[in-house]
Amino acid sequence: MIMEAAKVLRKYLINATNIYRIGGDEFVAIYEGEKAKYALAELEEIPVVCERISQHLIYPLILAMGCAIRMKGESLQELSKRADELMYQNKQELYYTSGMKQRGMP
Repeated sequence: MIMEAAKVLRKYLINATNIYRIGGDEFVAIYEGEKAKYALAELEEIPVVCERISQHLIYPLILAMGCAIRMKGESLQELSKRADELMYQNKQELYYTSGMKQRGMP
């Protein structure tokens, strides 16, 4: 599933300057300069792509995402924390809307 997620991110986050795997199942996509304006539109495509791809997988590919734009004077740690908080909010929404709670999944 990690490899499938990486393939999706590399293929569909086309304006990202770089995409890194930063933890077990966590990735970060960096958008710089003018390309940052494409980040939200590209991220909105990811759930649609995952749903389509999941039809061919044993388990569904569901990616929780958070997006934050660095504010003037903001440290990278602060930026990362904001993006992480948004990702966890999205993860909670997915948890309830995907039916994982009803199936006893964490």
